[in-house]
Amino acid sequence: MATKFLRTSDLARAVGVHPNTVRYRIGRIATVTGYDLSHPREAYTVRLALAVGRLAESSLQPWRRSLEGNESETPRTRGIPSL
Repeated sequence: MATKFLRTSDLARAVGVHPNTVRYRIGRIATVTGYDLSHPREAYTVRLALAVGRLAESSLQPWRRSLEGNESETPRTRGIPSL
C-alpha cells in the first residue's frame, strides 16, 4: 500500500477488520520477527523483507518463467525427462 496509515483505526477500516485485529497482528509480527514496529527503521526493515519475499515467490509464477524463455518447464518438471 502506498498510503501511510498513522492510526490503527484507519488501517483497520481500509482492510476491513476490527482495530483490535490490527493491533493483535502487529503485535504478533513483532513477536515472531523480534522487531519493534513502533521504530521506523525496524518497521521499514520488516516491510522491505516482506516485499523481497513477495518478489521471490513471484519468480515461481508461470508468467515469470515465460519471460525467461522456459515456457515448457515448471519448477516441478525442471530436470525431469518427459515420458
